[in-house]
Amino acid sequence: ELARAVQKRDGYALVLAPHPHMQTKDVPAGVICDRRFSSLEWLSVCDAFVTDYSAMVFDAAVADQLVYLYAPDKDDYLDARGFYLDYEKDMPTPPVQTAEEIMRAIERKACTREAVTAFQEKYVRKGDHCAQELAAMITDLMR
Repeated sequence: ELARAVQKRDGYALVLAPHPHMQTKDVPAGVICDRRFSSLEWLSVCDAFVTDYSAMVFDAAVADQLVYLYAPDKDDYLDARGFYLDYEKDMPTPPVQTAEEIMRAIERKACTREAVTAFQEKYVRKGDHCAQELAAMITDLMR
């Protein structure tokens, strides 16, 4: 569905960076799927990162990447597995359920740098003394 939505538009390309254990034998025509590069390497060259429930959203935040959530099965996923954060409110953009909605969100730039920064500050705070803070936290927990 997403491949078809991308192919209908000029100036867009879809890069599939599958999980290492994911089979990719049925990749639609026109989709770039090249395992020579890691997901992290693809993050460094993409204009928008589209994911579902992957922890890669945190890597994308560290990389200052715009994030779009494509979750057509969100309700089923929530019932079966649940989330450890508020998926609707805590992410840089709200999840959408169709490929056309993802494309419209990207086109209207629904994800902003401010939203990514807010997500970073809450979940991937960068600091100058992270190792010291981690050691202090571990020491405190051991007490």
